[in-house]
Amino acid sequence: MLVYPLRHAAITALCWAYALIFLYSAAQSSSHASLLAPVPVPQPRNTSSDMLGNDPRGIFTFMERAAVLISKASCSEAGIELPAVAPDLLFASGDLVDSKSAVTFRSQQHAQEWEAYQGLLNASAITRRNNGLFYFDMRGNHDCYDTSPPFNTTFYASMSATKSQGYHHLHQKSFGKYTFASLDACPVIGVARPFNFFGILDTNDMNALAAIIDQSQRESHRHVFLATHYPLSTMIKTARTNDGRDFNQLARGASLWVSGHLHRLVGGVRLYTFHKDTDLLELEVGDLKENAVYRIVAVDHDMISFTDEVVSVGDWKSSGGPAPVILVTNPRDARFASPAHEPVQLVRESSHVRVLVYSFNEGRVSVRGMIDGKRELGDFVYVGKTRGWSNVTALKETENHVPMYVASWTPQNFDDGKDHWLHIEVIDSAGKISTKRTVFRVDGLRAKSHGMSTAIGQFIMATNFETWIKFLAVLMHVGIMILVHAFKLVSNLKLADGSLDPLRASLSAGINADGLPNASADSRFHAVLVFVRKQTFQWTLRFLNFSTTPHLFYPFFAYVNYIIVGPWFIADFVPSAKTFKDRTGLFYPYGLWFPGGRGWLLLLDTWMVALWEHSTFIFPLLLILACISPNQQLRETGYKTGKRSNWQLFALAAWLLVTVYFGYYATSYNLISVVVSPGKVWMCGWVVWVLARYILKTAREDVPVGGVTRSDLERLAAEEGDDGERFAEDDALLGG
Repeated sequence: MLVYPLRHAAITALCWAYALIFLYSAAQSSSHASLLAPVPVPQPRNTSSDMLGNDPRGIFTFMERAAVLISKASCSEAGIELPAVAPDLLFASGDLVDSKSAVTFRSQQHAQEWEAYQGLLNASAITRRNNGLFYFDMRGNHDCYDTSPPFNTTFYASMSATKSQGYHHLHQKSFGKYTFASLDACPVIGVARPFNFFGILDTNDMNALAAIIDQSQRESHRHVFLATHYPLSTMIKTARTNDGRDFNQLARGASLWVSGHLHRLVGGVRLYTFHKDTDLLELEVGDLKENAVYRIVAVDHDMISFTDEVVSVGDWKSSGGPAPVILVTNPRDARFASPAHEPVQLVRESSHVRVLVYSFNEGRVSVRGMIDGKRELGDFVYVGKTRGWSNVTALKETENHVPMYVASWTPQNFDDGKDHWLHIEVIDSAGKISTKRTVFRVDGLRAKSHGMSTAIGQFIMATNFETWIKFLAVLMHVGIMILVHAFKLVSNLKLADGSLDPLRASLSAGINADGLPNASADSRFHAVLVFVRKQTFQWTLRFLNFSTTPHLFYPFFAYVNYIIVGPWFIADFVPSAKTFKDRTGLFYPYGLWFPGGRGWLLLLDTWMVALWEHSTFIFPLLLILACISPNQQLRETGYKTGKRSNWQLFALAAWLLVTVYFGYYATSYNLISVVVSPGKVWMCGWVVWVLARYILKTAREDVPVGGVTRSDLERLAAEEGDDGERFAEDDALLGG
């Protein structure tokens, strides 16, 4: 009796076991370390004996920009901001070139773009400033589109400024040491679009991160600033170091993590978050090409402040120049405070409000300040002793520009455990006005968010997409398999004891048991219950019929088992590669397999595709197949199958068109990905066969017999309330 359902379950269990073996093999190939006992990382806590007063010393600034995205059609430029700010350091957070092709979803590394980027570096001379220790760049996903190992053969390795997979820079100041480092989170094999969105930190990256953190602690560095192109939420980071430390343990040793991958998404979304589990502040910077955003970061007595600004473009000279840029360093914005890494007690001990004002016009500026909208600060006095560069190529001008204005204050007046607002207004010599509002606290605690990041921005930056994407993909697959197996088990058991037809009859009777619900307010809840029960009975009947329709059930059953053990398609994932081993691979939901010797490439993108396909391709297909399964019992309840058949036909055709449209991405990897595609295109071919069969069946049922069609009889039966026996007679008349 249980032979058939157990056979189905055994097939699925074997497929899952095989998939787990594949998954384990893929994880091992990524050089992940074995899980050893965790080693705790001491948390640095910076202290300073200097007071935040009217002395401009004890501070330095650096700039960050992301997504230069030089393309064949455009070349981004930095405007006048760089020489005016004159930072100590300049960092580019990836996406140096665009690497897209005119064809949708196609990508490749264009020599012209890299030559343009290299030309920009040479023309600005920033790679020669400070003996080559001023500008540091890193790869983004655009820079590793369509690239194959080894790394030294890529354009980035020969035409970038850093020319290495990440950097580690020790910044020495008279008042302390600071670490600046980046990790190259690009996959080892740079797959072309679209499977190149998420990053990965493997064991080698974790070991490099551990070395950076350990050195900074041994040498008592004041801060560790880390960068990856990808935000932490968009990377696989489950690997451990050789001594067993995981990412969260290492991240506690960093003060700030910056990235530049998401380009502010849409609508200028601010992407900032504070990871409470690691005491880590993470800031994504907007791109330079589309949003023209750059960032200035100030480290004032080890208190970190920043401002994101927009590059001046167009004819700014005729309009009197850009408005001044304001950066408040004391009291720093408490929304971004890191008490575990900063000497936050200095705010309470300070004697002056400290503000950096970058003016793009000659002459002094007027600075006014107000606290909580009512308490005026004293006069601001300029105490800066530096100037900006005359131009970006003036290599002899190396001093960090600190245009500081200070005003005395009494912080103890605001030490009440509450958030306070500081409002700064600046008017330059040309009449340009800028304002800045920041939240501060005197007790050293972090302030409430107060719009620090938008809700969607906070969600994107704080969510562990690796965990959620994998969980939802597995959940979708398991849910589909439960539906398939449960109804097959029930139908087989009922068929064996002869109770399947009575069950169908009972479900049919229950569909219209209470008639049409009354729409009055008193019976609204009752109407909802009737509707829910009716839909439950209808879908139960549909899935039972689907499980007993062999030409629909078994192809789908075979397909959903195949997709976790077999390749979905074969493709040239690195189209420009010259050899088969570097170019061609097999797509699995848990990674790409390169049979030529490269082995497994773990990607979160493949899991994302698996989730997308299960939710938009496989599950809707299951529902449609259940709908088009023979539903004689629904007809016998007076169900209007004429219009319903048309709706089902339309749904199946629409699903096929949408699937083919969204499956267009496969053409990014050449024609082979379309031809050899058992996990996608071949299944669509089977659906075409089902659709054609369904159309022919529907047309055959509507052939007139004695001047009356089946649809006519169904309509008459529904209108006249005829019972099932009359409908059965009509059905027999038509040869049904």
